[in-house]
Amino acid sequence: SLLAVGSLVPVVGGVVLASMTEVSFNWIGFWSAMASNVTNQSRNVFSKKLLADKEETLDDINLFSIMTVMSFLLSVPLMLYLEGIKFSPSYVQSTVSIASSQK
Repeated sequence: SLLAVGSLVPVVGGVVLASMTEVSFNWIGFWSAMASNVTNQSRNVFSKKLLADKEETLDDINLFSIMTVMSFLLSVPLMLYLEGIKFSPSYVQSTVSIASSQK
């Protein structure tokens, strides 16, 4: 409903204000925060809609847990595409030193 969407305005406004006044502000961080806001709020609204039917066997905690795992699994390919798998030199060095010490 319009009232539910309107209730998100202070949340989004707070994130905008916090992002714009941050010393280390950048647009990638800003849009990530906006996307996080939208996904978290839509997850909450979606779970409430599903729980309105009393015949469901899922309680609110189980449904929220399932939706969290699903959102993680959906975001992993995007994360791997954007970030890649990066190993720091210290990580590689510690792995090599552990492997050589075990021989």
